Amino acid sequence: MYMAMKHLATLVDNLMLHGRPGDETLAIACNLTLPDQMILLTTLEKSVSAVVRHDLRAPAVICIGANVSLAHEIYRGLHDPIGTFAIDAHPSGSDHD
Repeated sequence: MYMAMKHLATLVDNLMLHGRPGDETLAIACNLTLPDQMILLTTLEKSVSAVVRHDLRAPAVICIGANVSLAHEIYRGLHDPIGTFAIDAHPSGSDHD
């Protein structure tokens, strides 16, 4: 979803109401290609609080689903691969920062 930060809470609520699992992976990529870019990996159910905790803002791209799980595998163990990278929660539900 492009430029959906303003409606994230509503989107997440509706997705889960219609059957998407709360532990489904979600990535939010903010300010891409800029020096202050940030990519956050989390889950649907933790995404709204993670956005507040990490002070994320638009412009952003939000990706949901199995493809996001691949990012966790790709970046695990890498130190700051692309600007600032945060893993708030991976699919198993344990928290990371």
